Amino acid sequence: MSESTSSKSAFSSAADVPSDAHALEVTDICHAELRRRPVPVPGQGQVLVRVDYSGVSVGTETFAAMRKIPASLDAWGPPPYVPGYQAVGRIAALGDDEPDSTLGVGDVVAVFTTSTHQRYLVASASSVYKLDSDNHLASASLFVMCSAGAHFLNRAGIQSGQSVMIVGQGLVGQLTAMLARLRGAYVIGTEISKEKIAISSTHCVDWIIDAAASLPSEQLAGRFPDGVDTVLHTANVSIKDSLRCVRSEGTFIWVGGNAVEGITFDIEEPHLKEIRWIFAHGVGDAKNVEHTLRMLSTGIIDIGPLITHKVNWNEAADVYNELFGRDRDRLNGIVIDWRDAE
Repeated sequence: MSESTSSKSAFSSAADVPSDAHALEVTDICHAELRRRPVPVPGQGQVLVRVDYSGVSVGTETFAAMRKIPASLDAWGPPPYVPGYQAVGRIAALGDDEPDSTLGVGDVVAVFTTSTHQRYLVASASSVYKLDSDNHLASASLFVMCSAGAHFLNRAGIQSGQSVMIVGQGLVGQLTAMLARLRGAYVIGTEISKEKIAISSTHCVDWIIDAAASLPSEQLAGRFPDGVDTVLHTANVSIKDSLRCVRSEGTFIWVGGNAVEGITFDIEEPHLKEIRWIFAHGVGDAKNVEHTLRMLSTGIIDIGPLITHKVNWNEAADVYNELFGRDRDRLNGIVIDWRDAE
């Protein structure tokens, strides 16, 4: 089945919607199963979306299922729950008697809400982004993580010709690196996972530093003795060495929802270098998300090589449970295909 299959006529009324449908459910700490759940009914200001693809946020979802996620990011609570927060699909029903004229049954949409790893979900109309086409939907299902990367770069004010180091090459780090290169920056990535180093060196960065070999600051000194213009810290690792990599009057970006409890560092070096410290979180405004979706759906940014696992819904639990095992580094971008999950 191709990504461009169902037409608007297939969603002409809510009568096409079953009473229950397949969903991925975290049933216990570090364990997921496939189950059938009742299909919810959209209320005032809501839409029912028939999901084609949902994208897995490996870091956030793993920590959530391990119950090690910061409270500020825990949108799911304890098990059982349906994980995920990003998906693409088609509107199957509207909850309003007089719906917003910009949305209609059959529209292709991207959704930023909780519990997206299921065939049907209800979302607020304000969390839905209408797409111009159904091209590259599998890639577009990871749009929230890509939008976050674009927002981080906006906060940093990245411009052509600047040098940027991105600490951590998980999927968010990789996406941020790709976007920074599109802006004309020279991009350096640091990572310890051999699998992610291989992906990033080929598709994301100009130079990859193996942080397992020696401190990135030591490896950086040969090419950038004064440091780089900007460091984006996207990983749960010590920030002490990351701060050493920033040039005088450069910029340090603390990214996303990294756990901050117990972090200590010497204030003297960043103080004397007059480093500008910026905190960045979330996806920015609607325009940022819409622009990111445009780049994904038109292929301006091709994240296909970053997706290591595009799995059918009936294999989703097996792959998802690998997030909690020793070999999880082989899982990079994960997309679940729900199109035949009836």
